[in-house]
Amino acid sequence: MDSYHKAHQLVQILSRPANQPSPPWAAALLHGDQDAALDVLARAPIPSQRPDTEHPAVFAARMNAPRVVAHFIQTGQVDATDLLRHVPANTHAETYRSILEHGADPNARNFNGFSILQWACEERNVELAHLLLSHGADVKAFDQ
Repeated sequence: MDSYHKAHQLVQILSRPANQPSPPWAAALLHGDQDAALDVLARAPIPSQRPDTEHPAVFAARMNAPRVVAHFIQTGQVDATDLLRHVPANTHAETYRSILEHGADPNARNFNGFSILQWACEERNVELAHLLLSHGADVKAFDQ
């Protein structure tokens, strides 16, 4: 994760009201400790999300925590294809690989109607485009 996005996440967490502390699993990810985050999640699953908040799996993806992302998918807390549609373009390749290996549709379209492959190309994310193609993305999806 680049320093801008890590700083952005820190600002979001630090700007929470005092009565709304960071969940322990998120605090562990901010320190780069996927093992601690997974340990916390194993003991205390995350309650259902409010519709106006970012899903914890997106936060984990932003923090380049592919094993935590896999946990959310494997436990049914998030659909892999939906997650693929929501993660930002600058997410690390390891995290994209985890999402794709856990069943995300490489031909999915985002909410603007673009294929994820087209979006990756527009964002000049060569690694994501390569991963999508290696997982079966259709090059002709640009025309559909």
